[in-house]
Amino acid sequence: MTSPSVAEFVINGQVILTDEDGYLKNRDDWSEAVAQTLSAADGVELTESHWEVIRLLQEYFDNYEIAPAIRILTKAVGNTGNLGLPLCLLAFGEQGLAFAMAYFAVQCLLMFSIGDAIYAGRFSVNAMFRSPVLAAVVVGVAVRLSGVELPDVIMDTTDLLSGLVIPIMLITLGVSLASLKVDQLPNCLFWSLIRTGVAVSIGFFVAGLFGFEGPAKGVLIIQACVPVAVFNFLLAQKHGRDASEVSGLILITHLASVAYLPVILHAVLP
Repeated sequence: MTSPSVAEFVINGQVILTDEDGYLKNRDDWSEAVAQTLSAADGVELTESHWEVIRLLQEYFDNYEIAPAIRILTKAVGNTGNLGLPLCLLAFGEQGLAFAMAYFAVQCLLMFSIGDAIYAGRFSVNAMFRSPVLAAVVVGVAVRLSGVELPDVIMDTTDLLSGLVIPIMLITLGVSLASLKVDQLPNCLFWSLIRTGVAVSIGFFVAGLFGFEGPAKGVLIIQACVPVAVFNFLLAQKHGRDASEVSGLILITHLASVAYLPVILHAVLP
């Protein structure tokens, strides 16, 4: 048997294919023997308690074709970039944009490390360090802290590339809506309402808990309340998850934001 970190390994005479991060390429190859092999490679001995959780998650996935944690993650990660940043700039100027960028950077770090691992069902250091978004955040923070002024050619190129982001995200949103199933809309509507109400409550609660005032308070609340990010769809597609429910949440929360975001802005503006 070869290591699970390579392209394939063998269990009970069956060749099991994996991707470069050690994830199963074919979910039908999963078995208790495979689970024991993977856990042993990570230095974990599966107990009956582990098996109870594994069987519960398997049953949930078989019924809903989506991992339970993905529902939670999708509802938590909002569109703090394409929507949150310009809203905060409009409401609080450059100071608000600075706070919003900090929020967005932290969310990206979490989304493309822990979040990616949740979608994948397994944490991979290699996958985390290959993420271009994480690399961009690290480089941006390093340049900002060092105070180095980059040449105009680099800044102009970066500005040109950044202008492509919104059109690309709009195209991605259109692709995500193509996978939306009509019979899922009632369920998506229910969870969208729950998600929005919880997000608003958490935003005001955390701002009050830490005593934030002015732009800091407003930015935190706005960024907490923005609709579901399209990145959730991309990660679901990347890891072979059912992205149709994610598409529904993206659509409904964005449509609803037309009504509730002006109310939020009115509440946080001085």
